Amino acid sequence: MAISKIGLQIFLTKMLIIIDKSVLTEAQIGNQLAISVLTDLATAQRNRWHALWADRKVLVDIIKLPLGDLCQKIYKGVLKGITIRTQLLGTVWTKAIITFKEETRRDNNLIYIKPSLTKPFPFLMTALLTENITDKQFFKYIADWYLNKLNLKYTVSCSLGSDPAGGGTTMIDAYTQYAENENEKRFCLCIADSDIKADVSKLLENKLITESEKPNYGDTYKDVLNYECENNPFNCTCYCFENVMEVENLIPFYIIEKESNYKNQVASIKSANIPDLSYFDYKEGLSEEKIDRSKPYIKAYWKKIIFKNRAIPPKVEGFGSSLLKIILEKYDKDLSNIDDNMLTPAQLKEYEEIGKRVCSWCCTMSVPRAMLFSQL
Repeated sequence: MAISKIGLQIFLTKMLIIIDKSVLTEAQIGNQLAISVLTDLATAQRNRWHALWADRKVLVDIIKLPLGDLCQKIYKGVLKGITIRTQLLGTVWTKAIITFKEETRRDNNLIYIKPSLTKPFPFLMTALLTENITDKQFFKYIADWYLNKLNLKYTVSCSLGSDPAGGGTTMIDAYTQYAENENEKRFCLCIADSDIKADVSKLLENKLITESEKPNYGDTYKDVLNYECENNPFNCTCYCFENVMEVENLIPFYIIEKESNYKNQVASIKSANIPDLSYFDYKEGLSEEKIDRSKPYIKAYWKKIIFKNRAIPPKVEGFGSSLLKIILEKYDKDLSNIDDNMLTPAQLKEYEEIGKRVCSWCCTMSVPRAMLFSQL
């Protein structure tokens, strides 16, 4: 499959940055780079590029440094909101740590940044790469669901503001640019479809394919994943759906049922009695002819696992390419009040995976006393 250059969207968001005690220690002995780092971080907080956290004792001593009145005021604000910021610290899955003790690297979900090795400093927010704008809009609901699940919806938020850049750019080109650009470093989270059209784990479990027959990711995601595995960029990471085919499969079905224009399609799906819609093509539907023309692993999935050798309906109607766009436009209230029992097991797993990643890479504070505004 060719890599599409259409629809790629880049959204600039925010991240939690931890100030290690070693930055304070270096600043206290007169290290000008450490002092500059603390000043730059204050600027990042003032401009709401990121949210800062440090141990309470570290913040108290930072405030005593000769950083100037404005920086002191900013760090006093961080200290004032330390309780809520600590809640955020316990929520995020990936953490960025500014330190003079460690080398710049990403160690699983810890991102260590040594200022003397990583310039320019500080980072300018996070670039969230998605395949189109509707994906990004839907991920915001998933992030809010995740925060609500952790009882943090009213103290922490995910900022997914858009950047007009990105049109006509391949995902791997954009990802590589963020990983290698020495003049403007950014964090980057990339989320993409896997383009795998069946539940591989169930195929393996039922011995319908072997490990050597597992399908490959589509080119869009595969190129990004291969680059990450080969280069291990400390400021970038990628994720693809592991439990569903594409973003439409994450829409709770009861919301789709509410749309009167989809009455015939819903009836078609229900009459087909499909037990798991995780890999159903919501846009184009399904037919016996289409299954027969598919790759062997797809045929095995639908005939042996989903329909269990019973008759396959000649045609199951799909909803067309505008499904997600229509749901986003008309069902904000429903999407804002999704509960666990409204999700299938596969959707629930995916919401948790997407939620923890988006919240980690795109978080900010939503309580005024826990953040500082630009008028400081």
